[in-house]
Amino acid sequence: MFREHRSFGPYEFRFIGEIQPIVDQTGKILEYNYRVPTDVRMNRYGSGPFCRFNLDCTVTTPGVYAITLQDVLHYIGECQNLFNRFGPNGYGYVAARNCHHDGQATNCKVNSLVLAAAKSDRRICVWFHPTTTRKSIETELVNQLQPAWNGRIIRPIFRLSDAGSILATSKSVAPIRKRAESIATRDEFLRVLEKLFAEAKHTRLSKIDVNSGQLHRQVGNYPGPNQRMPVCCDAMRSAMASGDQVMESPPRGKGASLTIRYRLPRASTV
Repeated sequence: MFREHRSFGPYEFRFIGEIQPIVDQTGKILEYNYRVPTDVRMNRYGSGPFCRFNLDCTVTTPGVYAITLQDVLHYIGECQNLFNRFGPNGYGYVAARNCHHDGQATNCKVNSLVLAAAKSDRRICVWFHPTTTRKSIETELVNQLQPAWNGRIIRPIFRLSDAGSILATSKSVAPIRKRAESIATRDEFLRVLEKLFAEAKHTRLSKIDVNSGQLHRQVGNYPGPNQRMPVCCDAMRSAMASGDQVMESPPRGKGASLTIRYRLPRASTV
C-alpha cells in the first residue's frame, strides 16, 4: 500500500514524486556525456553518462530530502529550494561546466546514479522534510542511516523497525578480513549475518534488511580485486527461510544491490 508519509530516523518525510527520465519515441532513456578540453581536469563523477529528468515538484521551501529506490533509502541531502535542487539547474540536467574538477560534482554523481537506477527499471522516489535546520538534520541522518549514495564511508547494514522506519545498526560489525591476499568464504558471510540477526533479535525487531554490498564491506575486501560478491550473494540467498523476501535484486542476481528482508527470530544459518 502506498504511503504519502514515512519516517527516516526520527523525522517524518512527505512524498513529493517519482523521478521520470526523459525518453525518446521508442521509450529509451536519452543519455549523454561531455568531452572536455585536454587541459581541463574533470571531477570524479564528470565522465557520466547523464540524463535529463523531470520531477513534478512545486515545493520551494528549505529542508531535507530523501531519495529511495524500490522503497529503500539511498540518499539524504539538504536544500534551500527543493524545486531548484531537482530542476534543470540542479540534478535534473548536468551542464558541461558541472563536470570540471571545480564544478558541481554532486549534481554529476546523483544524476548519473539516477540514470543507472532508471535503466534497471527501479522506482526512484523523492521525499521531503521541511525545516530551517536542514544542515544539522542532514548531518544527523547521514551519520545515523549512512545511505548508499552518500559519501565514501564504510556503511553498516540497515534494518527495519516494526513501524517501518529505517534505523542504522547500533554498532557496526568490524571487518573480519584485513589481509589483501585473504579470500572471504561463504561461512564468514554467514557468521556476520548471524551477528546481525542476534543484534536485531536483542532489540526485539521482527525483520531486518541486509544489503550485499554493505555485508561484503563488513566482511572485508570489498571493493577490491579479492572481492567475492557472488559468494556473498549465494550466502545471503542460502540463509533465506519461509517468509523472507528479496527486496531488490541486480539484473544478473549477484551484485552489490541485492537486498533481502529476513524475518526474525530464525534458526542458525551456520
